[in-house]
Amino acid sequence: MIYLFILSSLFFFVPTNSINVLVYSPAFAASHTNFMARLADTLAGAGHNVTFLVPIVDVASRHHFGVQITTDVFVIEQDEITSRASVPFDDSMEAYWTEHTDSSNVIQSFKWFFDGMSLGCENFLRNHKPILDQLKTRHFDVAIVEPVSICGLAYAKYLGIDRTILASSCAYYDFIFRNIGEPDHFSYLPTLVGMTGDQMDFWQRLENYRVAEKMYQGFSQMFDLEQKSIQKYLGETIPNWRELLPDASLFFTNSNPYLDFPRPVIQKTVQIGGISVNMEKIKSTKLDHEWEEILSRRDHNMLISFGSMVQSAHMLDDARQNLLKVIKSEPNVTFIWKYETNDTSFAEGVENIIFSKWVPQAALLNDNRLTAFLTHGGLGSTNELAYSGKPAVMVPIFADQYRNAHMLARHGGVTVVQKTLLADFGVVKSAIHSMLLHLLILHIFCLLPSISCLNILVYSPAFAASHSNFLGKLADTLTERGHNVTYLVPVVENAKRGECIGVKLTKDVVIVEAGEEMMRKKQDDTPSDEILEVFWKAEMDSSNSRDLFKWFSESMITACQNFHSRRDIFDAMKSRNFDVAILEPISACGLGFVKALGIEKTILASSCTFFDVALPHIGEPLEFSYVPAGFSVSSEVMSMFERLENWLVTREVRIVNEGMFDGEMKSYREFLGEELPDWRHLLPEASLFFVNSHPFIDFPRPVLQKTVPIGGIQVNLEWIKQQKLSEEWEEILNKRPLNMLISFGSMVKSTHMPKKWKNGLLEIIKSTPNVTFIWKYESEDISFAEGIENIHFSKWVPQTALLNDDRLTAFVTHGGLGSTMELAHSGKPAVMIPIIADQIRNAKMLERHHGIVYLHKNSMEDVQMTKQAFEAVLYDEKYKRSAQKLAKLLANQPYSPKDYVIKYTEYLGEYGPFPRMDPYGRHLNYFQKTFLDIFALFALTAISAFLLAALSIRFVCSKISSFKLKLRKEELKVE
Repeated sequence: MIYLFILSSLFFFVPTNSINVLVYSPAFAASHTNFMARLADTLAGAGHNVTFLVPIVDVASRHHFGVQITTDVFVIEQDEITSRASVPFDDSMEAYWTEHTDSSNVIQSFKWFFDGMSLGCENFLRNHKPILDQLKTRHFDVAIVEPVSICGLAYAKYLGIDRTILASSCAYYDFIFRNIGEPDHFSYLPTLVGMTGDQMDFWQRLENYRVAEKMYQGFSQMFDLEQKSIQKYLGETIPNWRELLPDASLFFTNSNPYLDFPRPVIQKTVQIGGISVNMEKIKSTKLDHEWEEILSRRDHNMLISFGSMVQSAHMLDDARQNLLKVIKSEPNVTFIWKYETNDTSFAEGVENIIFSKWVPQAALLNDNRLTAFLTHGGLGSTNELAYSGKPAVMVPIFADQYRNAHMLARHGGVTVVQKTLLADFGVVKSAIHSMLLHLLILHIFCLLPSISCLNILVYSPAFAASHSNFLGKLADTLTERGHNVTYLVPVVENAKRGECIGVKLTKDVVIVEAGEEMMRKKQDDTPSDEILEVFWKAEMDSSNSRDLFKWFSESMITACQNFHSRRDIFDAMKSRNFDVAILEPISACGLGFVKALGIEKTILASSCTFFDVALPHIGEPLEFSYVPAGFSVSSEVMSMFERLENWLVTREVRIVNEGMFDGEMKSYREFLGEELPDWRHLLPEASLFFVNSHPFIDFPRPVLQKTVPIGGIQVNLEWIKQQKLSEEWEEILNKRPLNMLISFGSMVKSTHMPKKWKNGLLEIIKSTPNVTFIWKYESEDISFAEGIENIHFSKWVPQTALLNDDRLTAFVTHGGLGSTMELAHSGKPAVMIPIIADQIRNAKMLERHHGIVYLHKNSMEDVQMTKQAFEAVLYDEKYKRSAQKLAKLLANQPYSPKDYVIKYTEYLGEYGPFPRMDPYGRHLNYFQKTFLDIFALFALTAISAFLLAALSIRFVCSKISSFKLKLRKEELKVE
């Protein structure tokens, strides 16, 4: 699976020989232990020193640790006090055959678990604290802990381990979402122990929310009890669990994005679903003679297993007898039933059934002779089932099994039967019979090592070099891989045609030139360079963003009209039979075009870090309260009015873009067919969304699983380091001990900088004679700097090569994303002076890492303030240290953006499209998604109750007053 390499890569890319890893795994259930053991063995197999720490929570799990490669295992036994107080988990499991878990009883339903974990924590600390002191000598680098208990996090803190990883053996643990900052969209996301899928009515959403709240309450109470034990034995210095959870740097979840319900996750959440399924090992495993003989008896075979926690032996008798009746009705099928006791007398005389206390489940599921599977839906079994491609009947019993069953049912090939219906012959017979005849293959989850050559269309309008270079890099990456790539370039700005091709390796480049009518219209328009000149002084905010981007909208609509009028281009592209199309959602023109071509496998690719205009349409959340908008002027910490402006500026830009998209839609429908869908339907149909964002640099935010960060793909450090500067540049860099590069990019030119600001820069340059200033300047007219010896002007500079030269001391940049990424990878301190669009956000983003000084462009009015910024990055070593630390982090990142582009594109080309990755929440209105309708019901109920109480009190008081008045009158009569 293409994302599973992340786990080992997180450690393989570290430039050290090996690291010391502590994996904390309480023994209470085989599925949890197996998952944590798989993590330990993966890292041990990679050559790291792994210690597997196992406190015994349930004695029945005493001899099951799961590890096969890891040899350094510490087992924490229960003392007599804990043994007496503990209730064996098996004793609690039997009740789940009949118990229905909902919001009214969920805490009580899991009391056995909460009590057991708390006792296990207390037992460890009361009797085995010396083991912690012994482990201190191991000097662990990393700790991996499952957050079903917070004791492991506290132990890691006590041991001085600051690098922690949370690891969930379930698809996710929504009871910690609010503590780590991950959104909990329970309006369409089934809670861990919920009973429904992602499509819920009003009452199901209400129940889903209530169950989630109750589970959070139950775990919080358990964590508080554990916290008391921790403080009692380890001291008050150990932070509260509410601080320990968000301190974790990563969160591994046993979730597969192609299998699971689509949901927004924060970037530190790493999905490693299926890591316990070792397909290579399973396929090489040979069944013994006994199992070979069993599978060969009949044409069809069905495996029945309810897992290891809730046992078949405890099944209600009427359900067991009904299942037996169904088995007898299928004489041509051998039923292999994992059964925990030797008492199988209830099935005496039934020839087509085999009972076994243990079965080689993974090997059986991957044997062609096994026809179908009846399972409880534990996540381990669910993943094995998905990878095996077998149809199944899923009968969830408790916990996350309902969620897992509904999750797999979305993909077809699975029938879900409620456990309460196991006694219904018709239901069970129909489900089993249909799965025995089912031919649907589910295994879409394993990427084959080699796939056929793909025909790929990359659509790249020519309007700005940074956008073209990004899409050109995608095209070249896939061309270099050996795919047939066509690079389609509709010219938007004729003046920028030459600099907006972007490709170096891709040879099949189709340029759609500006037509005569388009050129005539352009002659009457203001040139884009003149329009962009105003941005030196113009402040972009919600009050003027529509007007500032009006020129762009008009240019794109005109170019789209010209492009679609070229029927010859459409016919030529149609004949190439493309498998995949890649296009930037900055325009809807290409969306209609690729749909008309019949390309169903599409990838959106944003050259910006955060293209918030498109996000609502694909179902990705916009968190305006703490995530800066694409054109925001704020960082993540905002006041109330900054948050309001953050929302308003996105709204205004979105209005402009949607108006532009509507104009482009009119164009593609006019030329390619009125039946083409609205762009609002085409955007979410894209299977993947490449974003030019880096999770280690960018502001943390929730993203969908189809969003793939490929930030830095344009930065080829290996190639850059091989580049040699010309003699001219060598001479320039050797003139003085310090060198500073000044470049404001290619869109807003230095030549248009206000004269006062330009003169201010010259004053600073003259006052710093020991520094050579290299200024990228677009004009030959440099007379304004006459007589200044330590300045070198050039229309073009080898920016990446200069940034990676040790002699360059610092950089002054506008903060375009291309320059920002190159700067971050180079390890150079910088002054960032953003001018337009996303440049402010980019500057604020990099400022968080303390290697740059952010300077508002209007601050250039103040020469002294500007000079202080320049001197800070030239002479203060703290900026250099921070910049180099970030560069080192990026150089050793656990994944390659290039690999992501290749593997995800090939995966889509072979197995796509992926409609199941479209979140159902996208179809909910604002009130449903935010639970406002449910909260309104709560409020209405509370108000009604208050009014009823008030009216009742008033009625009672009125009656009392009337009664008193009547008594008074009677007393007066008597008198």
